[in-house]
Amino acid sequence: MGSSTYSADVHVARAATRAATGTPTFIHTAAVASGAVAASLHPSLDIRGKDRESRDSAAHPRSKSIVVMFDHTGSMGQVPVIMQQKLPGLMAMLVGKNYCEHPQILFGAIGDCFDNTVAPLQVGQFESGNEMDDAFASMLIEGCGGGSNQESYEMALYYFARHAKMDCLEKRGEKGYMFIIGDEAAYPVAKRNKIESIIGDHVQGDVPIKNIIDAAREKFEIFFIIPNGTQNFNNADIRRFWVNLLGAERVIKLQDPTAVCEAIATTVGLMEGAVDASGIHRDLADVGASATVVAAVTSGLGDLARSTALARVGSGDLPVKSTPSATVRL
Repeated sequence: MGSSTYSADVHVARAATRAATGTPTFIHTAAVASGAVAASLHPSLDIRGKDRESRDSAAHPRSKSIVVMFDHTGSMGQVPVIMQQKLPGLMAMLVGKNYCEHPQILFGAIGDCFDNTVAPLQVGQFESGNEMDDAFASMLIEGCGGGSNQESYEMALYYFARHAKMDCLEKRGEKGYMFIIGDEAAYPVAKRNKIESIIGDHVQGDVPIKNIIDAAREKFEIFFIIPNGTQNFNNADIRRFWVNLLGAERVIKLQDPTAVCEAIATTVGLMEGAVDASGIHRDLADVGASATVVAAVTSGLGDLARSTALARVGSGDLPVKSTPSATVRL
């Protein structure tokens, strides 16, 4: 996976073809909604007993793994639609602004494994080209939710801690990036029976969220994005939950939910040392971001911009590259 190259023109052409033929972007979701097929996890997004690999290729000799997982329950269902529509902008910033020369992006969706959801964990492939669209076509956006202010984010974190295989880490000692977009807390533990039924791992017992986070951080720089317009955008307890796990600069509140792609790209640029606070406005304007998107990104990433600036000053103004330490076993 990840050996092709992304083209905004191909994205536009695909959208035009879908419009002309009446083909929905989220094909599997539409088929389930119409009753054409039973509600089900699409086989291409089923990760039971499988790894996801991000590997170098001739076209991308220094691949960088980027995971984007979004909560697809309740009001969060708007996020995958925004992500799919704004993929050209995401790639324009990552590649066009030299934030990340060879991104390999994986998209997936998170539900609630305790709420009788059909597809509580859906995971695409790492892709560098327009194939990343395929994950959206196969997703089942269920839109439900249990009302407990918890979703199964811990299952996604557990999966990537154990089953992501990445050349950026294995060959170069560079972590990938993981973005979780949601508005609720994770469950305090990943239950043994759910790990076995959803992921296919046999474990000795339940795994605490803190252990999972520690293991996932050996592979990824992890960020949690809370978009406006969702039920818990202003819920201080939800923000505190994630701040306690990740740190304040890793929990990003976005006043404009349509800014999610720009926020992801800018976060990578800041972490890679490719942009600083003074350059964010310029680069966002260059890719055509609206004033509300620019304001949302600069406000949401203020803490991160300050912390990365301090890190660069402390290391002779050089980008700080993360290196893995001893593996934390789950």
